[in-house]
Amino acid sequence: LIYSGGLVTSITAHHRSTALQLPMGLVYAALPVGAILMSLYLVLQIADGVRRLKA
Repeated sequence: LIYSGGLVTSITAHHRSTALQLPMGLVYAALPVGAILMSLYLVLQIADGVRRLKA
């Protein structure tokens, strides 16, 4: 998801949205950013679970 989201973001970076004229790369950047945040959250949850098992 991180890799594919990065590809989509780079491909669509030069396209503009019809109504707001925002770069579509900004819109699609939510994919890799969200995937990175989910991965970080998962790692933190796993570390917390391991700590609880050891305690």
